Amino acid sequence: MEFTKQPDETYVFAVDFSDILATDETISSETVTAIDEEDNSDATTIVIDSSVVSGNNVNIKIKNGIDLHDYKITCIIITSNTNTYEEDIRMKVRAI
Repeated sequence: MEFTKQPDETYVFAVDFSDILATDETISSETVTAIDEEDNSDATTIVIDSSVVSGNNVNIKIKNGIDLHDYKITCIIITSNTNTYEEDIRMKVRAI
């Protein structure tokens, strides 16, 4: 999964786990982190404002970012069936 945003944009991006959750399985917890692929530094506080579970989604409020940098956002969930799933998203920051 990949998307592009401008440096000053702030909005919610949903990560949908519906396809992998069993019918009665729910998301118990989530952890969201970000890495700047330019130098592999932790960029979580730079580009992630918050995250919250909403049904089968994890809603991530993204922010900021440095122009011409790509970020790897990792969303890990633990479910009611004690399964752990991970989704990686590439966020490209480009000033237009």
